[in-house]
Amino acid sequence: MTSRKGVSLIEVMIALTILSTLILPGFMFILEYTRGGSDMGDRYEILNRIEERLEAVLAMPFNDIPEGTTTDVVITSENGRKLDLKPITIANKNVTFECDVETLSVDFAAMKDHSTRQLQRATVENGMKRVTITARWGKGRKAQNLQLMVYKANL
Repeated sequence: MTSRKGVSLIEVMIALTILSTLILPGFMFILEYTRGGSDMGDRYEILNRIEERLEAVLAMPFNDIPEGTTTDVVITSENGRKLDLKPITIANKNVTFECDVETLSVDFAAMKDHSTRQLQRATVENGMKRVTITARWGKGRKAQNLQLMVYKANL
């Protein structure tokens, strides 16, 4: 009887099955990790662009901030500050911006009546604006958005 040295086809197939069972999940993890890191970087870039637009709004005079919903325009204030709401492209994603402004009344209870020594309430009708900037990108089930809000006082 002669002894053969080597591996049979069955042994090779078993080894490949075990190897692929170990390598495939690791490869999928690395693939998802790199794709997720890229998406997070894009979200941070979009978040920074929203913050830039909010800073532009805060630098504008109170009365130059338009009320209601505004999109796809550049708003220029009296002091030359610009709020750019035009769509931009970040990592092959078309990002649109929307600015929603609502005027709010402000109630004060800090004025003291000298005769009664009671705190008086006062209301300023156009005392504050709530500004919300929304960024939207993607379509259908992959549609995403980020939203930041800031208040600007007219006191």
